[in-house]
Amino acid sequence: MIDARISFDPKPRSGLISANTLYRRMSENGAAATMIWKKWEKYYDEGLLVMRLTLGLGFIYFHGWSKLMGGPERWERLGGAVSNIGIDFGHTFFGFMAAFSETVAALCIALGLFFQPMLALLSFTMILAVLSHVASGKGNPGNAFKFAGVSLGLIFTGPGKYSLDAWLQRWLEARRGDSDQSNGAEEK
Repeated sequence: MIDARISFDPKPRSGLISANTLYRRMSENGAAATMIWKKWEKYYDEGLLVMRLTLGLGFIYFHGWSKLMGGPERWERLGGAVSNIGIDFGHTFFGFMAAFSETVAALCIALGLFFQPMLALLSFTMILAVLSHVASGKGNPGNAFKFAGVSLGLIFTGPGKYSLDAWLQRWLEARRGDSDQSNGAEEK
């Protein structure tokens, strides 16, 4: 039985084991923790679906929809935040793009459609929001920072198999397979 008391000191006091020793013992014995993680690996795509839906629909409901429906006056005010980081032009455009990324891009993220480009757009928007909050000293940049991190991280994972991108890829591959077979039949 493994002692539950763990020390992160490389030379632990008596009665304690180091974290490295615990990890080595768990790995050698095929410990339950390793088995639990292996069991959950098969739900990777379901986890991505939950993350996509939560991030995308949450952005639409809590952030983007009201900004998008606010029109040019709201976009001008929203885009004016970039003046805090030295951009003194195109405030309406920047405001519209922020509203677009928090609504339309967020919907695409939830659906898993054009996933990586939409996440890049949302990440850029959140990075600008962080910089604007820090430069102005108004508001808390924490949420924008977390959203930027999650968005950037999801770019590397892809949308998963329960997405429109995956469905389109399967459909295109099936179509290419059909056209390859029909081309082969015509050549004979």
